Amino acid sequence: VKGYRLGLDAAAKGMGLPGKTPGMSGADAPRLWAEGEHRQVLDYLAQDVRTTVDLALACEQRRALRWTSQRGNPMELGLPAGWLTVLEASALVEPDTSWMTNPPRREEFTAWLSVS
Repeated sequence: VKGYRLGLDAAAKGMGLPGKTPGMSGADAPRLWAEGEHRQVLDYLAQDVRTTVDLALACEQRRALRWTSQRGNPMELGLPAGWLTVLEASALVEPDTSWMTNPPRREEFTAWLSVS
């Protein structure tokens, strides 16, 4: 809707949730897995799943998604009817991203739909 990515941690914290596992990022997971740190990676992934579900439920309940922008501004996207289905979301008009240097394209987020 806005034309830019929003990280899970920023969204979770904007909704008053704990957020992602501190001190680790998804970029660390392949290295840790290769080093045999399977439990640490699985714990990290499990927390990501919990955070995603908690965020979705909080947004559904409050009918809004709140976060803090990279500039520190409070932001909100209203969800008056709750979450859209994938079909409904894919029918939305593409946002104006002409102001961006390297804007994300919707296809980057929906490529998995056409995987057979």
